[in-house]
Amino acid sequence: MGRILWLALVMPLAGADMDYFPQVRTIVKEAEVAALQVRDVARQRQLLGQGAKTLAQAGYLTEAERLANLSHERDAHRIVGIARAFYGDYEGGLRVLESLGEAPLERAQTMEWLATILWRVGDKKNAGDALGRGEAVAKAVAAGPKKTTLMRSLQLQRDALQDDPPIPLHRVPRPARTYQPKPEEPFPVARDLFRDANAGAREARLKADAAFLDGIYPLLSEGKNLAAMQAAEKAGSAWQRAWGFAAVAQMTALARNWEYAVPAGMAIPRDKGTLSLARAGVLRFVGIALTKAKEMDRARGLFQEAAASANDGGKGQAFEKVTLLVAIAVAQHRAGFVEDAKASFDLGLTAAKAMPQNVARRKGLPSNYKEFREGGLGAVFSGQLDVLDTAGARATAETWFRLETPFDGEMIVWDWIRAEQVEEALRFARGIRDRDLAAQLLNRAAEVVLREAVNASW
Repeated sequence: MGRILWLALVMPLAGADMDYFPQVRTIVKEAEVAALQVRDVARQRQLLGQGAKTLAQAGYLTEAERLANLSHERDAHRIVGIARAFYGDYEGGLRVLESLGEAPLERAQTMEWLATILWRVGDKKNAGDALGRGEAVAKAVAAGPKKTTLMRSLQLQRDALQDDPPIPLHRVPRPARTYQPKPEEPFPVARDLFRDANAGAREARLKADAAFLDGIYPLLSEGKNLAAMQAAEKAGSAWQRAWGFAAVAQMTALARNWEYAVPAGMAIPRDKGTLSLARAGVLRFVGIALTKAKEMDRARGLFQEAAASANDGGKGQAFEKVTLLVAIAVAQHRAGFVEDAKASFDLGLTAAKAMPQNVARRKGLPSNYKEFREGGLGAVFSGQLDVLDTAGARATAETWFRLETPFDGEMIVWDWIRAEQVEEALRFARGIRDRDLAAQLLNRAAEVVLREAVNASW
């Protein structure tokens, strides 16, 4: 059965180009348009060669050969030859590789690479033949360290042919994955909002908070909601008070007991900092519960209060402020409050633009993107994609690209594609004046799409 299935795959592949990866083809074609507008001939050929390699690996052999010819790059033709063999035309692939006129060392290395690719796709017969050709050519390589390394590598591949490849390659894509929006967070307040510079103080506070909550949860489980509210009111610190009311709000919201859920969330104080963010997170959580109960008017009011609280807080925690505003906007949009969601996204965008620029990254130094403007802008963009707010995402992408480094465009292009909006990715790339950069971004995106589709790369 396996042999029959393999033949069924290979025989049609050898006869004509397959169309298994239309997204890849579309993106590379757009990259070609951009590359042809690059004035530097050497650079233009390099960009066209990149596209040729990706098209070849995706099975678009005719178009790949055309781009390889335009590129005048030997490496592009090498990939085309290997791809032709990979997709079932082994003899045709050999003819392309033989036409390269490589020196013995390069020729042997190319045949070893071909053998590896064919082995990984399950074609051990032709893999063995390719490896034999490489071994024969290797005899003509001049003695020295390079030949020693080559012979050792060929022997390792010969030994590996006896086994199955650990990371196989596939000619056809995996089942298509649909874009899945991010799920809602299960708990309204993240502990990392409450930071202590001193590790010892942090541990002591966490223990005290845990002991405090251990006194509130039993009351809630017994239905003594008023007693739980009173216990939260008597907390020994502002942090504990926030946690106490958050616990009451969460548990009573899940039970749809709005008499306590809404007041508990509103009882968390606003302090222009951490507590305001905690309050916003709790109100958003209760608002989501209200929408599930079809209490839409009350939900809308809580969402608006949550956005105001988040916008008021976050001193020293800019990224948390932005991501919370985005989370509120997403919840509003999913509840049908589209205009309110746009307002919350705008608040998030304003907060993101106020974050500092990542100077360290511009210098090639390591940095945490969450501390800088690029992280905030990316969070807003991602949230807008989650709710398919195309117009808002376009505006944010343009702002992000204008304010940050050009190669943030790579993240923008890929995020559009990840959200299954390829045309928007192409639209964004067309608007980039630097055509070299546009071609680079699109070529890279095509490579990622192909790698994601087959779960492997050459």
